Amino acid sequence: MSGFGYDVLVIGAGAAGLAAACALARAGKRVAVIEARDRIGGRILTERFTAPGAENTIPIELGAEFIHGMPEVTWDLVRRAKLGTSELAGAALMVRGGQLTADIGAQDSVGDMLEQMAAWLEKQPPECDMSFAEYLTRHAPNAANATAATNYVEGFNAADQQRIGVAGLAKQQRAEDAIQGDRIFRLTRGYDAIPRFLADELVRDGGVVLLDKPVRRIVWARGAVRVAGVDSAGNAFEYTASQAIVTVPLGVLRAESIEFAPRPEAVLQEAQRLAMGCAVRVVLVFSSRFWRDAARRAQHPDIEDQLKQLGFLFMPGDTPATWWTPHPDPLPVLTAWAGGPKAGTWQRAIAASLSPDAALQACLETLGRAFDMTSAELEHLLVAWYAHDWLHDDYARGAYSYVPAGAVGAPERMAVPVDGTLFFAGEHTDLEGHWGTVHAALGSGVRAAEAVRLGGGERSVTIEIIDRKTLYSGYLTVESVKVRLPDGAVIVREVESHGEAVTVLPYDPGRRCALTASLFRAPVFAVSGRETLEEPCAGMIDEGEDAATAVRREAQEELGVVLSELEFIGRVYSTPGVSTERVSLYLAPYSLAERTGAGGGAPGEEENITVNERSLASLSADLDAARIDNSLLLHLVMALRLRHPELFKIA
Repeated sequence: MSGFGYDVLVIGAGAAGLAAACALARAGKRVAVIEARDRIGGRILTERFTAPGAENTIPIELGAEFIHGMPEVTWDLVRRAKLGTSELAGAALMVRGGQLTADIGAQDSVGDMLEQMAAWLEKQPPECDMSFAEYLTRHAPNAANATAATNYVEGFNAADQQRIGVAGLAKQQRAEDAIQGDRIFRLTRGYDAIPRFLADELVRDGGVVLLDKPVRRIVWARGAVRVAGVDSAGNAFEYTASQAIVTVPLGVLRAESIEFAPRPEAVLQEAQRLAMGCAVRVVLVFSSRFWRDAARRAQHPDIEDQLKQLGFLFMPGDTPATWWTPHPDPLPVLTAWAGGPKAGTWQRAIAASLSPDAALQACLETLGRAFDMTSAELEHLLVAWYAHDWLHDDYARGAYSYVPAGAVGAPERMAVPVDGTLFFAGEHTDLEGHWGTVHAALGSGVRAAEAVRLGGGERSVTIEIIDRKTLYSGYLTVESVKVRLPDGAVIVREVESHGEAVTVLPYDPGRRCALTASLFRAPVFAVSGRETLEEPCAGMIDEGEDAATAVRREAQEELGVVLSELEFIGRVYSTPGVSTERVSLYLAPYSLAERTGAGGGAPGEEENITVNERSLASLSADLDAARIDNSLLLHLVMALRLRHPELFKIA
């Protein structure tokens, strides 16, 4: 296997594969992504519906739909791709005793039960694990709570309560808490905007995506990989590289649809210890949001407001049992969902019926019971419906992964490189507990690419976060993070989670001056008594912004100056010993005509900023005399003097 066509082959063009390939292409690697389907995205599958005469299309998500929480790996892409998002909101209703009600009963207590489970597990020996069903038998306060918790865990995780383990659930709970996982967002243009953006970036950086190439065999030796298969037209293909990243779903690995020679036994054994969940989703598009019609609300005056703002509908005991709308987006769409064993039973019933509309009819009957309507009435309002069978999809073989009892260490062991040559990624290899999510897939791809870039040594994944707890959450968030180091030592560090920020030093090249801000900083005052600190304009990147947009906004708010041209200096961690804050630094020329406002800070933020117009000579003198004690200002004055020395020459 000499004369490799590529440096790295990536098997699978889902979120993990595209993220890995992009990272490698940026690093200068020759990368090819080999995808079995005739499309990219993997288990991200967005269809589009356009009503007759309508201008806008409705994105229909048949795979991943939600951004769960605030994972930086996803939101970084959202910002860079300038994608619109909306946060799910609205009311929850339940059908109880045949009646719609806003009282969702024990469903409200599920979050607390999972937190109690995680707290209980922390007090047990490290190796303690059991199925969720066994845990409920021992610890559920009553049958109603046990049923509600089972419905949630099986539905959300597409899992079997008899198999899914409490150790995995607890790790998942902590991971969700760390990213505000209870917040849910949709991409207004459709989730496929993420893989399309990644694919475009990959191609721009010199990578390639090869579609309709189902890999059937991977032959490898240390430093050499050959993959082969046959496309849909019957044409054989073969590609070679020095390394490969395998990002196919867990279900494909478990089915051993790809032959490895030799077999990476340790990885494949761990794959068998994990489980692939089953889920059924049916998306119904109606001519209108009939559930909030005035006549229907009049039939339910006690829940009139909830119907107008319906977000979720729970129908325990029915199939499908969970429904949601895209509220606050005003789209006439209802999504039906079943997960776990109930989904498997429903899937088998659909297959046995031999009717192409079996899933639709089940949905209409169930929905009719909720709104006291016949299937015929609902079908009259229906304009389209969509579904995809992930369980019988050869390139997925299930919805997403979960961790059975006794297997909580399997994802980490699957992520260990094999002889510096084979690397495995995908949501099932996430190290933090975000299994079953797009951000887990994206993060695993980035991690695998970094392991490749570092040479594939197995030590690349031996630093592990084994626990994290939120100590304080307000303007900022402080976490306690427990980390296992390569030598086995365990340390605990406090981490302030702050996010992405920007700073800029605007300078007038004609008048040779620059704008800075002086303002009160409580920490500085607390240790020194100084009432103000001089610093450059700075602020956080708001949701939906990119860095350039944020820095222009902050300059107008704080300094009253409109910036057009920006000069990027770099992106730095401001205080990496304690904070996650990363700051993008800019220089920006301005003219006197572009000082259009007074500045002083955004209304309501109580910044009370004093705007300073400093001569460049005085800033340079302060730099030489070590009088600048704000690190960002120090960096920017140094950068300005280094990049534009002509501005500091004495005329």
